[in-house]
Amino acid sequence: MARKTKEESEETRRAILLAALDVLTEKGYSRTTFVDIARRIGMSKGAVYWHFKNKQALLAALMEEMRTREESLLAGETGAVTSLDGLKAYLVARLRIATRDELRRKFAFFMLLQMEWSVDVMEAVRRELMNIRMEPFDEFGPILNEARRRGELREDIDIATAKDMLKGMWIGLLTVYFQGLSATDPVQTAEIALGALIDSLRAQHR
Repeated sequence: MARKTKEESEETRRAILLAALDVLTEKGYSRTTFVDIARRIGMSKGAVYWHFKNKQALLAALMEEMRTREESLLAGETGAVTSLDGLKAYLVARLRIATRDELRRKFAFFMLLQMEWSVDVMEAVRRELMNIRMEPFDEFGPILNEARRRGELREDIDIATAKDMLKGMWIGLLTVYFQGLSATDPVQTAEIALGALIDSLRAQHR
């Protein structure tokens, strides 16, 4: 059999990741096997092992793949975030991607409701996990500090408190949606809820 080209190998690797995403979403992490993933796309278990030495390595690669996808989609949604209004648009855009892009929706559902964490798994994917958990929150501090410098942010609001309020709101909106507890469109709800929260942080100029 002819050796695969680099492009063919990358296509196969991505096909495995997408098949893994489907199976993980359906069965959860602990019950998913390489046999399940291989069967989903008509490959041998050995072909999956050739690309990923174990399930933890596959999970790390999937997390990185989905983070890259989100960044690519987000680039077409928002520009540089330099104000409280920009921060609201940024958060709503990320929630829109998480709930309306098919692959990101599957991934968010899996991570929120189908992933069973253990110490070993968390250690194996620590870097990718930190990247996902910090986004979209890692830029909040500089944005809020700039808003304060320009007089946009209330003087009595602590930056760390404001960050936690925004994190809690955003994660809560996603969780309620994926648990099936919401009867409204998640993006429209985010527009209203995040808008109200950010308005409560805004300095009132006379």
